[in-house]
Amino acid sequence: MNGLLLNSGLTMEQIEKGFICFHIHYWEESKSFDKTDLLERFDHLLCTVTEMIDLPILLIPMINSDEKTMTDLIEKYPRKNVYILKYNYSFKAIRAIIGKSKLCITLKHHPIIFALGEKVPIISLAFGDYYHHKNKGALKLFGLEDYNIELEDSSYLEGFKERLKDVLENRNAIIDKIERRLSELQIVQRDFARKVAEVSGYTEYKRKYFYERALNLFREGRYEESIAILLNEDIFANAFPYCFIRYLYIGSAYEKLFEYEKALNYLKIAAENLEKFDKSLKGSLYFHLAFCMEKLSGDREQIKKYYQYCLEYIPNHGAAHQRLAILKGK
Repeated sequence: MNGLLLNSGLTMEQIEKGFICFHIHYWEESKSFDKTDLLERFDHLLCTVTEMIDLPILLIPMINSDEKTMTDLIEKYPRKNVYILKYNYSFKAIRAIIGKSKLCITLKHHPIIFALGEKVPIISLAFGDYYHHKNKGALKLFGLEDYNIELEDSSYLEGFKERLKDVLENRNAIIDKIERRLSELQIVQRDFARKVAEVSGYTEYKRKYFYERALNLFREGRYEESIAILLNEDIFANAFPYCFIRYLYIGSAYEKLFEYEKALNYLKIAAENLEKFDKSLKGSLYFHLAFCMEKLSGDREQIKKYYQYCLEYIPNHGAAHQRLAILKGK
C-alpha cells in the first residue's frame, strides 16, 4: 500500500504520521445539484479539516468519474497537502488504504462500509435523499448516525465542525465502539442461522425468511452480510428456487464490493440455470455479466451481446442502453 501512497504524492514521513481519506463526487440526481455550489461546499469542508488537523488529505476516487470532481476541486481551490489516490480501483486496495487512515470522510456509501470494517472513524456526507437514507442507515447500525452531515442544510459546516471536533477528542472511544459492534455483528452473522436450525430445522418458511433477510441486507448496502447468508449451503442447497437464484445476488454483491472476478464466477453459476429465471431476473443477470466482463476487459463483442440480451428482457434498462452506446461508439 505504501507504493500506491508514494505514487500519489505522499512522502514516507506523511504516510507514517497518518492521513485523512476524503471522498467526493458530483451527485447530479439531487434536485438541488449545482456543480459550482457543490465544489464550494467541498472546499469549505477541506478548509475546515486542514485548519483543525495537521495531516495530509488523500482524495479517494471509487470509480474513474470521481477523479473529474477531485481534479475540478483542486484546480479551482488549490491547497497544499491535498492528493488524489492513483490506483486501479481495486476493492482490496481502497479498503486497505482506508484502513491505514486516521479518519474517513465520504459522500459515497462504500467507504463507510470499508472504514467501519477497518475500525476507522467516519464522517458521512449526505447530498439528497439517496445518500441520506443509505449512509445514515449504515452508520445507525453502529450507533454513529450523528456523524452524518446533510450538505444541503444551511448549517452543514457548523455541524461538520462539531463532528470533526468530536472525532478528534473521542477517537479512541469511537474506535472501541466500532470494534464492539463488529464483534456483535460477527457473532450474529455466524450463529443466527445455526440457532434457528437447532430449534426447528430449515422449513420452507425459514428458507424464505433467510432469503428475504439476505436481500434486505443487500438493498441496505450490507453486502458482506448478505453474501454470508446466501452462501449457507445448509439453508439453500437443493432448495428450489433459492439454490440457483441466490448466485445472482451473491455475484451482484461481489460486484458492488468491486471484486469482479468473484462476481463473474457466481454469475456464471447462476447462468447455468437461466431457463428457470423470470424475464426481469434474466435481464438483470445479463447486465451484471456484461458489466463485470467489461470491468475485467473481457471480449467486447460478447459484452455487447449480453447488454443486448439484457435489453430484450428489460427494454427500459437505462444503464444497459448507456453502456451499449459507449461500447458501440468506441
